Amino acid sequence: MGNYIYSGFVPAFAPEQISGGPGPSATLTYDANGNMLSGYDGKVMTYDAENRPLTVTKGGVTTTYVYGADGSRLKRIVGTGPGAVTTLTFGPVEVRDFDGSTTGDMLTQDLLIERGQVHEKFAWLLGAHLR
Repeated sequence: MGNYIYSGFVPAFAPEQISGGPGPSATLTYDANGNMLSGYDGKVMTYDAENRPLTVTKGGVTTTYVYGADGSRLKRIVGTGPGAVTTLTFGPVEVRDFDGSTTGDMLTQDLLIERGQVHEKFAWLLGAHLR
């Protein structure tokens, strides 16, 4: 379980240090709004003015988040360059590995369309959500 040290910093309920557990010790830092800036196992995070995560970096891999005007998450990009994996979100629908074609995976509340299967339905469903 480990030892958790609380300093009373904002937020008062969040630990400042973790030690003595099965994993490595960690010092956690927060911004004035209580958002975690550095976390367990070297995780580093940034936030926008509305306290939504913009980037999370861990183990040299950065995940970037993009939000719409209504505040909902539109896109998550894991990694950078040609190996980056993008997930687009349209309400309850997520389109993974989106590269502008019909080669990605689609996940809805009731349906998963995997790469290499049901391409015509995938293109129609994706097009329906972009209109």
